[in-house]
Amino acid sequence: MKKILLVVVTALFIFSCKPENKTIAKVMGEKITQGEFDSEYAKLTKAMVPEGYELSEEEEKMVKSQVLEIMLQKNMYSKKLNQLDIKADDKAVQDQIDRLIASYGSEEKAIEFIATKGFTLDELREEFTHQNRLEKLDQYISTIENKVTEEEALTFYNVNKTALYTTGEMITLGRHILLKTEKEDDNIFNKAKEIKQEIENGLDFQEAAKKYSEGPSAPNGGFLGEFQRGQMVKEFEDVAFGLNINTVSEPVLTQFGYHLILIEGKNPAETLSFELSKEEILKRLHRDNFYKAIEKEAKIVK
Repeated sequence: MKKILLVVVTALFIFSCKPENKTIAKVMGEKITQGEFDSEYAKLTKAMVPEGYELSEEEEKMVKSQVLEIMLQKNMYSKKLNQLDIKADDKAVQDQIDRLIASYGSEEKAIEFIATKGFTLDELREEFTHQNRLEKLDQYISTIENKVTEEEALTFYNVNKTALYTTGEMITLGRHILLKTEKEDDNIFNKAKEIKQEIENGLDFQEAAKKYSEGPSAPNGGFLGEFQRGQMVKEFEDVAFGLNINTVSEPVLTQFGYHLILIEGKNPAETLSFELSKEEILKRLHRDNFYKAIEKEAKIVK
């Protein structure tokens, strides 16, 4: 009898020492094992990383950290959702599934595609269900008394005013004419000057763009739409943001060629006042505090 007991205990010990059964994290005392992590890592990397792409050592380390964080958060939030008895809207989840199937033409084709990403339709339904419950959790948070003070909101505003509540100077409507070249070229430069002269003599800029521009926006009259600093190459935006409205620039050389730029609308940089930001900040901090409390309650151990 002692021999049998010893064999069983030894077997259990060996099983518990297997690498896949090693505990790598805990949420509310519940273990996440190496095997569970490896399975989730394989599944998520198959879904996220393009086929044939080899992750570098640094990328692999970063992705593993992100996968573990995803697992911890899902476990943590699932437990809170269960505590609060927050259930998914089954119809909304089914609507998501139906839209997905419709986008592939049939359920069979949808299942085939999902399989290439390492998932089954049931696993995807489970994920949609979890996301729907999280949306309902956000709705639940909004019903709880908000204890964030105006003073706390003002402190947050002052710290984050530039990053979150200031919009940069923006071109609201820009156009250009592009003559392609990879380097300085007097002939192309002079051609751009001639086009500028034609425009100043009465040729509409949009018509000139359709006639002369070699860029993809030519058929649309050189239309670029709106853009902020940092969205265009430096040489281009330095001139664009310095132009007066409805004034055609001198030829500007960038890596793409020579440009003639026309700005038809511009907005200055603007900072949203605290009064206009206050309600959004109060809600943001209220929500943040709720999720911080969940994390504290989860007692995560890595």
